Amino acid sequence: MEAAKVLVEREFKVILFEKSNKVGGILNLADKPKFKDTTTRFIETLKTQIENDGVKVNVSNRNKRER
Repeated sequence: MEAAKVLVEREFKVILFEKSNKVGGILNLADKPKFKDTTTRFIETLKTQIENDGVKVNVSNRNKRER
């Protein structure tokens, strides 16, 4: 997501494809303990920022070769 932010700032059109049902990758595992709720907020903040910047986010997508 950070790379998407940088690319948008450099005026690229960005589409983010996520294999799972939500963005954040392995960071989503880091928020499992109750005291790690700041990780969840960080992921949601990044997602909101990139969507506001015009990045299209597609979740639950798999590469055709992986099917």
